[in-house]
Amino acid sequence: LTAFNALGFDCSKHMHALSNVRWGGRMEKLEIQNAPCSVYASGDHNPQGVVSLLEILKYYPRQHLHLVVGIGKDKNAHVILDMLTSLPDTHLYLTETPFKGLTLAQYGPWLQRAIYANENPEEALRAALGAASTGDLVLVTGSLYLVGEIKKLF
Repeated sequence: LTAFNALGFDCSKHMHALSNVRWGGRMEKLEIQNAPCSVYASGDHNPQGVVSLLEILKYYPRQHLHLVVGIGKDKNAHVILDMLTSLPDTHLYLTETPFKGLTLAQYGPWLQRAIYANENPEEALRAALGAASTGDLVLVTGSLYLVGEIKKLF
């Protein structure tokens, strides 16, 4: 919409086209067999992206939010995690990204705040799926590399 406005287009005339736009790795629904709830992947890897993600999540009803998070070494992990865990009924699962990611030890105090941590992203996601119930939402986020790894697995 911002691009349309900047180019001088009347957005209302193009909403039908915009409704079909998909951006892989951005609130992308994953089809995981036998998942107890909806599973999404969104590679929001900086505070600006997380602000957008938090806004989007308002439109995804859920009882509990299970966050599988892996963050790059060059990102502000503490700010990102503060923002993500500010949501009510949130459960944090920490993992490592497959490229330039923080090790579990580098999460510092967040490691104790997580309900689960595993260097293997698949294991972290499986733990979140195992704890989730119908009506919950599982979200993989924090790194586009992590999202790519999860998409490759499933």
